[in-house]
Amino acid sequence: MITFAACINMSPSIATAVKESIPAAEAAASSPTPSGVEPRLPPSPPLSSSPSITSKEQSESVSKLLRLLQDLKAGNFTEQPPWDKRRLLREEYIELWERLDEDEGLKAWVEHKLRYDYDHDTQHFIIRMPTRLHDTLIARVVARLKEQLDTISSTNAEVRKTIKKISPGMQWTVPLSFTPRSPDYVFGFMATYWPPLVLEISYSQKREDLDDLAYSYVHDSGGEIKTAIGLDIEYTPPRGSTKTKKATLNVWRYGSSLNNEGREISDCTREVNDEPFRSEDGNSLQGNLALTLADFLPPHILPTITPANRDLPITIPFDHLTSDLEQSEAEMDIMRRGRSGLTPPKIWAERKRAPEEELDTGRERKYQAVEEAEERKASQEDSDYSPPRRVTQEQEPEPVAADRRIAIPRRSSRRSRG
Repeated sequence: MITFAACINMSPSIATAVKESIPAAEAAASSPTPSGVEPRLPPSPPLSSSPSITSKEQSESVSKLLRLLQDLKAGNFTEQPPWDKRRLLREEYIELWERLDEDEGLKAWVEHKLRYDYDHDTQHFIIRMPTRLHDTLIARVVARLKEQLDTISSTNAEVRKTIKKISPGMQWTVPLSFTPRSPDYVFGFMATYWPPLVLEISYSQKREDLDDLAYSYVHDSGGEIKTAIGLDIEYTPPRGSTKTKKATLNVWRYGSSLNNEGREISDCTREVNDEPFRSEDGNSLQGNLALTLADFLPPHILPTITPANRDLPITIPFDHLTSDLEQSEAEMDIMRRGRSGLTPPKIWAERKRAPEEELDTGRERKYQAVEEAEERKASQEDSDYSPPRRVTQEQEPEPVAADRRIAIPRRSSRRSRG
């Protein structure tokens, strides 16, 4: 059985990472990834010696974004779009984290709760707010993939230990240089920095960015993220109308080829391009989401697996994808309509509680009476006690009568009640 990874946020303090960009870039450049492809390094942001926000005018874009983040943290926005993309320059992105340093509560929420991307190339900050449709569809698709991985693990002893190291998990912030990404779902692998496979659900707002997003995963990780899957569905906003039920599939993979000079070059190839799995009128189409075991394994593991095992098929027929989407849409529709037609009775039966407080009070009185009796007895014994006289060198202690008892002071047994 595959072990679920916890909801891991792999990103360190972003402000520190940005300020230390040049040393980090040099270290990354000197350490190629196991796939042999160096991760793409973006242009270095300004050094930390640049003017701080206290000595320059604060950006209005950053101020607006901070106000939005505060509102989202407080739960004040209920109809936030699932893909909120806004312009934020590189220097403004640095300022954002400098100002977040002044609000530890908001900073912790952004780092550990908010799902966001920052595209260093296009200079856009993207807030992800998944819907119920989005989350339930992801869960169903992932369950089908996991079921097949479990089946292979139970029937193929050669790859059983390897498959057990596959660790699926949601809300994993993928650190791609200075372009953090929060994919909808990942299939990671034990003791690896990047997940081999990522899964994205896209709507109309996100559709135009999906190709760049997949390319960023593969390219910016140096080919360590080998496969990106995109399921494109129609998102109907509240009080909106669905124009079409068409849904499509996209698959990107890391690959290599020879250029005109005969040199091997790496690339991100779109192997499945907008292939419909549900028609515009909602009917399922013919086809499969076709993956192999190799899609779930990092590059350095592949040489340890035989070609036959690497090519073990893991597929989801399009009619299953359509069924999963229909069920998720039905659940989303119920959520939008609100409560069901069931009307609860206006009069509720009185709930009977166990008289715990009364029992506790009775027990306390009993213990108090016992303690007071013990104290009275100890006090009576103490009345017979007289401290011994101080004996000097010239004096001898007087013998104690055999029948005389010396009372020893006793510590009160009364319990401390605070």
